Amino acid sequence: GLYRGLLPSLILVSHGAIQLAVYEKLKSMSHNFQGQGKAPPSEKGNIEQKRPSLSISSAGICGALSKGTATLATYPTQVVRSRLQQRMDTRKLKYAGFVNTVRVIMRREGLRGFYKGVFPNLLRVMPQSAVTFLVYEATLRIIDDLSKG
Repeated sequence: GLYRGLLPSLILVSHGAIQLAVYEKLKSMSHNFQGQGKAPPSEKGNIEQKRPSLSISSAGICGALSKGTATLATYPTQVVRSRLQQRMDTRKLKYAGFVNTVRVIMRREGLRGFYKGVFPNLLRVMPQSAVTFLVYEATLRIIDDLSKG
């Protein structure tokens, strides 16, 4: 019982990587949209060059959207892990393993079964992530300012 859900948990390690990759892509797109994306040719390769930072609202939006994307990508694995870890003493349905659980969910509930509870989860985690990346960008600005001054 201690190792039930280990495989989905290992797969869920990718959640943070997906979130960070999406955040960086959204951040890059935001810079390009605002016209900050490319340094002039004379400044390329200059280590002292100021790193463009996101506005407060852009950092929050990019943080929330990146968390939403990562959550939607990995939520089915979270559902499978939860089903594997739940106690089945009083119920007839038992999940035998990762693949069996995926099959049972698909057969009984369809694709919708993999996303049960996703919207309340998104309402909980997206604002948290928005604040996290907002603080992250603000901290980078402070560090940049301190290193110059």
